[in-house]
Amino acid sequence: MFIDESGDPGYNDGTRTNTLYYTELALQISPQDIKPLVRHIVNWKYCHYILSERKQLPKDEKLINRYLIPVKELAQEDGIKCSAVYIYKPKYTGPYLKDTLTTKDEAIKLSIKFRNFVHKQLLEHHFKIYPKTDHDYLIAIFDYYRMSKTAFRNVHFYLQEICGFPLDEICHFDSNCSWGLEITGQLANIVSDMQLDYKESVANMTDFISLKDITRI
Repeated sequence: MFIDESGDPGYNDGTRTNTLYYTELALQISPQDIKPLVRHIVNWKYCHYILSERKQLPKDEKLINRYLIPVKELAQEDGIKCSAVYIYKPKYTGPYLKDTLTTKDEAIKLSIKFRNFVHKQLLEHHFKIYPKTDHDYLIAIFDYYRMSKTAFRNVHFYLQEICGFPLDEICHFDSNCSWGLEITGQLANIVSDMQLDYKESVANMTDFISLKDITRI
């Protein structure tokens, strides 16, 4: 299970430079199914000369839909289990997003708590839709962008010991070196773009993503 986010964990009341939305997405896929999916993504990026940008896709609906076709087909064949949660910050009623912060250390601590809170909401939603079976050996893979070793340990302890999610392993990886995380990040960005600038054709192509709004929670 690859887990990645779109947006930043900073407060936004509608007037700030932080992102308005924060989205986190889980892509559960078997090793044999990810190979053809990665091959498609590589070919798609090459054919459309998208060689330098890693996560941000063009805003062109037709290009995005061509990108999504085999992803949706794999989901229809039960090769993918995909879920996401999102927050619209100006109306957010949950914890850890603050209007004023006194110190950098306080901001870092709240950022860790906020991310853990969103992880929890995502995994509760994911396992409600896709319960783990006895045959699954589930490895949760997170992007370690801007994460300290303390933050790593905090995520592991919180998700496994405090929340008790049925994850056999938790690890962190550099998304620059992981096609699975790259695809997950791209899907998360598409979800955020779909919410910010709703496009019906893109929404139809992403209906395989079980989406939950956690703004008012």
